[in-house]
Amino acid sequence: MPTDFGPGLILDFLNQPINVRWGTKPDEQGLLAEYPPGPGAPDFESIQDVMRGTPTAYALDSGQSFEGVNMGASGLGYTVLARGLVCFGNPRDGDPCFIACPGYKYYSGEGSDALQRGVLNEEEELAWGPTGGGTGGKLIALSFAEDAFFAVYYDYAEDSTTIATSFDGVVWSRGSPFSSSGGAVAATFKMVEDDEGGPDRKVITYVSAGDIGQDNSEIMNSVSNLLWAVSNDGLEWSSGSNTGVLAEPGTNYGLLRNYACTVAAGSVDADRKIFVAAAATKTRINNPDEPESEIPFVMLSTGAAVSETGNTWNTISVEGLPAGLDQISFGLAATYCREKDSSGHFLMTDHEFITGEEGHATPNSTLYKSPDGNDWSKIKTNTNWMATLSAIARDLDKTTIVHI
Repeated sequence: MPTDFGPGLILDFLNQPINVRWGTKPDEQGLLAEYPPGPGAPDFESIQDVMRGTPTAYALDSGQSFEGVNMGASGLGYTVLARGLVCFGNPRDGDPCFIACPGYKYYSGEGSDALQRGVLNEEEELAWGPTGGGTGGKLIALSFAEDAFFAVYYDYAEDSTTIATSFDGVVWSRGSPFSSSGGAVAATFKMVEDDEGGPDRKVITYVSAGDIGQDNSEIMNSVSNLLWAVSNDGLEWSSGSNTGVLAEPGTNYGLLRNYACTVAAGSVDADRKIFVAAAATKTRINNPDEPESEIPFVMLSTGAAVSETGNTWNTISVEGLPAGLDQISFGLAATYCREKDSSGHFLMTDHEFITGEEGHATPNSTLYKSPDGNDWSKIKTNTNWMATLSAIARDLDKTTIVHI
């Protein structure tokens, strides 16, 4: 449960989108948005204000930086950079388009959750107009997954999540709510033989990744676990989690209210597609101040939660900060970047705290990269919060950059 602080694309024979205006398969790079620690850093009390700060987004391969940008997306010859949320896709029943929430703020009662749809007009210029989405709480994530757009809403009063789905970017349908906080939606597909000898069928699995609090009465601190919700039609969702303070994967999305990029989906090879969620492993540590006590600490260390089905997850450790009484780390965001000459790669950010004198915490963030969700390498580290990840065109000079 989060804490409340206040013309287009065609398909090739592998069903991979091809951008007609580029003439090639999408070749993407990561866009990393970093937020400064805050005026009171490194005190923990300042954490709630991090996402109220001004981010700077970095194009990881081409090197450009963009002040005031939180997320980006590319398509139709454009790259749209947003202070709020944005995604691009080729929906099943409609034209390729962007869906954005330009006025988005991470805290309830702030900003605007209104959605905008961006399409090419007759002059082949990007034109914007309002689109639906839904009500049912605070918008916490906006994404495109395989053939549909998903707007995820969290209701604080009911501690429940509702996902609004659009297969054309215009008409939105709301599924039944499920308990606790969901997050961003990703999807994989496989081709299945038809029982009656007809053409192979495309079967899509949609997964939302959020978190759910645990019964922390028998430990010294508080922990949350990964909450997943799976759908076969993109409309109705079945949620699940592993229960227990030591059960994995662990999460800490609620610290920053950052549910916008919790999970990604991508191809490991032609026959294997996986989901990767930013997460954490857990370590039980006895209380040194009370050696006889049976009430321990449960500390987090960054890990990637990996699944092929969305219902069963393995937590993969990374070579980051090990868990200790005076130090923790946890995954914050994940994305998948498609590459022109290969399947692609996953990116994941984390955040680390090392407690020093007088209880002050020295913060660090690390960016990791993996070709398959299992082997992760460090790309960069610094003291800003590496809070969000999205995928944009690798060659930005071939696109028109628009800020919204």
